[in-house]
Amino acid sequence: MVKDAVNNEKKNSILLILMIIAIALENFKLINVIGAPIKVTHIVFIIAIINSLFLVIIKQQFNLKYLSIYLFLIIIPLIPLYRIFDITEFMKTYVIYILMISFLTFSYSDFSKKFKAAYMSYINMFLCIILLVQLLGIIQFVCMNYFGYFFLDGIWGDFQFHRSIYGMQFGLYRAYSIFHEPSFFGWVSTTSFAICVYLKRKYYLKNSKYYLFQFFNILAIGVSVSASSLVIILLIYGISILLEIKKPVKFFILIIISCAIFYILGEFTNVFNSLERVGNEINTSETSGYERLNTPMQYMIATFENYPLFGRGLGQEGNIDAVGVIGLYEGVHNSLFGIFVNLGLSAIVFIVYFLLFFFKKIKQNMDYVLIFTALMGIYVSTGAYLSLDTFVVLVFMLLIGDLPKKEISNINIKGYSNIQNN
Repeated sequence: MVKDAVNNEKKNSILLILMIIAIALENFKLINVIGAPIKVTHIVFIIAIINSLFLVIIKQQFNLKYLSIYLFLIIIPLIPLYRIFDITEFMKTYVIYILMISFLTFSYSDFSKKFKAAYMSYINMFLCIILLVQLLGIIQFVCMNYFGYFFLDGIWGDFQFHRSIYGMQFGLYRAYSIFHEPSFFGWVSTTSFAICVYLKRKYYLKNSKYYLFQFFNILAIGVSVSASSLVIILLIYGISILLEIKKPVKFFILIIISCAIFYILGEFTNVFNSLERVGNEINTSETSGYERLNTPMQYMIATFENYPLFGRGLGQEGNIDAVGVIGLYEGVHNSLFGIFVNLGLSAIVFIVYFLLFFFKKIKQNMDYVLIFTALMGIYVSTGAYLSLDTFVVLVFMLLIGDLPKKEISNINIKGYSNIQNN
């Protein structure tokens, strides 16, 4: 039994490392199966679930409550199966859905224990992986715009899943690093920004590392020229200042400094041009902003008119049903609307559960609002909520949010020094 436990720990540690590395491998596929890519993330979650189920069976630790909830959740998407038009796409999406629900049900608690056992190693690895892709993106931005060399274009060759989408804004090619498009690169960087703020407030990150990572987080968002990422990072920054309200002097100093910096940037640079683009695009059809807000809302309304209870079904896009295609794209580029399009009113089960979960976390730990905001930013800016590429980031952020509290008032000088040295 001891030997098995040791082996299990090693396996989970390897899986955690692979999970973090897989964040950077979003556009890398191993093989295609029925038109769907098998990526490193798929392998990680499949092994994790099998391993956890094996331990549950061996130890006979069956929790009837969780099993009942699990069965309920996997049955909901199957109810409209009788009217699903594209069975192949439904099954491909449903498999991802099963993997996500199974991991949260059977494997998350094990991963949380392993993560807490060596959390700083995993956190440093995550931040360094993100820093690496940011450096690649910055080099890419310079190469594309100043030397006409499209560095990293098609970098994965036959193993690349999406074609590289760089686009242009304000006469500049947008960096995407090794991801498939700039917005993905942007929200990965906003995620890193939020994590750094959270860890700094909890005394898990020393000043030198904090400012290093934040410098590149901001620079990466800049070269991605992503309007949604700029909005998200400003929102996260604003929340981080509001969290200082219990320290009036520090709060007002930060407000004054921030106002001065934003004024200078707004008056003498083009940093906030993307915000003007957002304002102009939201009500202008056939633009990125319109397709991320107005069109998804129209998709949701059309879904409620035709399939109110259980939605169009998982993986159902295009001119295959009464909803059809609205706007430029067959799918919904906003996960908060997309879940209602896929599941109809039954999506309320998931929405209410996660809102209650996050509100409970925020009530226990107000800093958790940073994690919540970053996650909402991800799902507003992408329609891929049923994607292991976004799910792996969600899991990692939940793991960080589950770290034990470590307030400075409860740590002696020597202890705090040790934390800083991590």
